[in-house]
Amino acid sequence: MGAFLAYYGMPFLGLFLATKGFGRRALYLAGFLVTVRATLFTFSRGAWLAFAAGSTLVLLLHNPLYLAGATGLAVISQETVPGSVRKRLGQNEGIYDESLTVRADTSVNTRFVLWRAGAKMSLDYPLMGVGLGRFPQLIGQYTETAGKEGRDAHNAYLLVAAELGIPAAIVMVSMLLWLGATTSVLYFRRRHAHKERGLPLAFLGCWAAVVASCVFGSRFSDETVIGYFWILAALVIVLHHLGRTSLDASP
Repeated sequence: MGAFLAYYGMPFLGLFLATKGFGRRALYLAGFLVTVRATLFTFSRGAWLAFAAGSTLVLLLHNPLYLAGATGLAVISQETVPGSVRKRLGQNEGIYDESLTVRADTSVNTRFVLWRAGAKMSLDYPLMGVGLGRFPQLIGQYTETAGKEGRDAHNAYLLVAAELGIPAAIVMVSMLLWLGATTSVLYFRRRHAHKERGLPLAFLGCWAAVVASCVFGSRFSDETVIGYFWILAALVIVLHHLGRTSLDASP
């Protein structure tokens, strides 16, 4: 749920910035604020980082001054952040309730164990991997501490490298970089912000959230989470191939 909210809250922010008209902008802003609040309730640090990555890229591309202002506002109003969020972020520092700290340390340590195991698995089978869907079956050969958490590598890039081979992981990363670069070029080349730049800006926020969150989870394997990302990507590529619209030729 945290990943879903982080991915699809970004289009609201992008469309809010790129769209004209008070009514539409108010609607997009309301949607974005709702997803912000809902993401806080998930208590997923990975989702929060993904949300921050997407928001940062959208604000930076649209107007760096917006990013500077948002950063300054966040620093000044730290006390407005809910206490539960501050506690969740501070668990790894060991300054809160001992039971919470133990759970947080266990969660983080488990990820490190699985990441090391996934890396070893990919190095043992570098070209073809161990086979699609076989990570949970073989993880026990690389670690004895993963338990039920071993069903997921908690890193999409390592999971692809382990199951399909390092070349497949390189292809996946290259494809993501190509999508980001193509959309960025499209955004800066189009003149009409509210008609042609809204979709690219919305997608770039979603793209940044996906790239960031896949460091902490294997999101590509869940169609209910990643499906709309591919739909947005397809729309952006279609817009790219359509070329400049007749609006560019209008006086």
